[in-house]
Amino acid sequence: MELMKPYKLNEIINTVAKKLKENGIENQLIYEDMGFYVYTKEWEDLAKPDIICYLDNPPEIDDEDNEIYPSFVIKENLKMFISDGNLEDIIYSALLQKKKRLQRNSLMQ
Repeated sequence: MELMKPYKLNEIINTVAKKLKENGIENQLIYEDMGFYVYTKEWEDLAKPDIICYLDNPPEIDDEDNEIYPSFVIKENLKMFISDGNLEDIIYSALLQKKKRLQRNSLMQ
């Protein structure tokens, strides 16, 4: 995925989930190393699959602990939606729960 390009939230989630599955759910990726945050113009309390999001660098922190957002984020008036690490953790947790549920169901049959 490229920075500063529009993606639907479900596209981002599916891409991260695919990478987690390819590496094995037990071998969680360290997505923080990629250094992206997910930003959106359409801030909502509930995430919707079709909300348009952009990936860009995380904000920098200056000497006075102020967040300095990337120029693209400022120019497009975007708001931070979720960090890469938090997004990965949520998807990882959902995939792990699904795997455990499937294993439990197969044992019950």
